[in-house]
Amino acid sequence: KGLHRGPAQLHRVPRAGSPRRRTMSSAESPPVNGGPWGPFMDVIMCLLPIIALVIATLKPNPWPTTTSLPVAAVLMWVVTLAYLGADPLQTCALVIKGLLSAWTPITIVAGAIFLFECMESSRCLDWMRVMLKSLTLSHPIAEFMLIGFAFPYLIEGASGFGTPAALAAPMLMSMGHPKLETVCALLLTNTFATVFGAVGTPVWFGFGDAVEDDPATLRAIGWGGAPLLG
Repeated sequence: KGLHRGPAQLHRVPRAGSPRRRTMSSAESPPVNGGPWGPFMDVIMCLLPIIALVIATLKPNPWPTTTSLPVAAVLMWVVTLAYLGADPLQTCALVIKGLLSAWTPITIVAGAIFLFECMESSRCLDWMRVMLKSLTLSHPIAEFMLIGFAFPYLIEGASGFGTPAALAAPMLMSMGHPKLETVCALLLTNTFATVFGAVGTPVWFGFGDAVEDDPATLRAIGWGGAPLLG
């Protein structure tokens, strides 16, 4: 039953309701399972661009980021094609997708830098330093709470993506605060404003590919993350 004999071959006719076996067409490429040198070398080769980037930025004569970051990206592209054996068409398509996705944070950070340049050229930063010193009586904790905690909420709503720490750090350091402690403290306090910062940009941009792109889902993530960070 279910068999039809022909003059030259014997083939099976699938029964009604039975699942059809999926065959891989010639246009599809098999998934990349790793390189030829084993899982350990896969990890080493995938970390090679990051290691090269760290060495290039921490060596005595460091490369500028405009050079080191593209070199690391090209090195990762070469590793993906030459070692992992990925499909060249899909790899190049993902490179174009990454460039288009990076355009969103680039434009946001560019807006924050433009704001900082306008404040500096108009002497607004100097006026803010004088007013803050008179308001806080040069108390370092009060200065940090105003510039390092309250001020990032304003900048986070306008731009996001770490720009509050990038703008508040030079202001605090110009007022005599230590560099390393200032940057570490700003990175910690900046986490409180990032949940709904930039009109929710970190949420929909960061979780857009991981969860369903639905306003209700993203709103639930925001309301769930706010009490944890707050």
